[in-house]
Amino acid sequence: MQATIPAGLDRKEAEAYGRLDPARLPKHIAIIMDGNGRWARRRHLPRVAGHRAGVASVRSTVETAARIGIPALTLYAFSEENWKKRPKSEVDFLMGLLCRYLKQELPTLNKNNIRLEYIGRQHELPPAVQEKMQRAREETGHNHGMVLTLALNYSARTELVDAFRAMVDAAACNGGLEHLEIDEDSVSRHLYTRHLPDPDLVIRTSGEMRLSNFLLWQLAYAEIHVTPTLWPEFRGAKGHGGFQGLLNLLKRVLTAVVLIPIVLLLVLRAPVPAVAAVAALVALLTVQELLKLAEAYGIIPMQWPTYIFRGLRSSPFAIFLCCCRHAEV
Repeated sequence: MQATIPAGLDRKEAEAYGRLDPARLPKHIAIIMDGNGRWARRRHLPRVAGHRAGVASVRSTVETAARIGIPALTLYAFSEENWKKRPKSEVDFLMGLLCRYLKQELPTLNKNNIRLEYIGRQHELPPAVQEKMQRAREETGHNHGMVLTLALNYSARTELVDAFRAMVDAAACNGGLEHLEIDEDSVSRHLYTRHLPDPDLVIRTSGEMRLSNFLLWQLAYAEIHVTPTLWPEFRGAKGHGGFQGLLNLLKRVLTAVVLIPIVLLLVLRAPVPAVAAVAALVALLTVQELLKLAEAYGIIPMQWPTYIFRGLRSSPFAIFLCCCRHAEV
């Protein structure tokens, strides 16, 4: 029996889905999103550009998982160790990026019937971030589709410590520690993920062969898939990557800049002022396209000369590709 193709998938994604057995799809997928920094470094971009590009992969992954009917998706967004390993400027940027994501993606989450949840020590996050998180959770609370869980300020070891503390506190309030019972079920009931089934598939991008203190209890029987693909490139078959995006942009620009004036001259025999006006309009639209592409990859327009200079030192073609190259350097 052929599976019914969910709406919203492109041709290649639909072909891939058609080869699957929907009854055997994972009930809960957990993803360790890794490789943003390496993605940016290979393109001579600031590290934060990798985080910006990673947001597009989050959007693509979340929407695709919801469309094909995955009940639960958990993303390792910010570990407890990030406070110590990352400079304050980068942490502040990540907190701001999270707030913008929660605000901008609410319509998409509601459109796809996605309910948003969190795991981790949320009370240790900045108050402004906690406020945005709570608002997003409340505004998606009525949805009954996929559960998207963001692991924020998360540590699996801390989760276990908190679970055992909660068990001890519950026993103390129930007549004393002699009533304390510890077994697998009681531990699971006190974990952050007690409202979710254990993941049956965990994916790690960037090729690193480790779990990085992520869901250590819950992943005991999960299948582990490690891909060398960096997280900003972990998207569908649509080719949203920088190189393909640049090629598509160049095609549109060349078509507009070259063909439109020629058509006006040869077919309409328009006067020179009209051709100049159309060319100016096309130039403005081209600049707008370039600014959108730069924003998507965290490139500050005033720093373009720096990126071009770095590219010239790397290869003769980097002047065209250094800002948003999809292929490996």
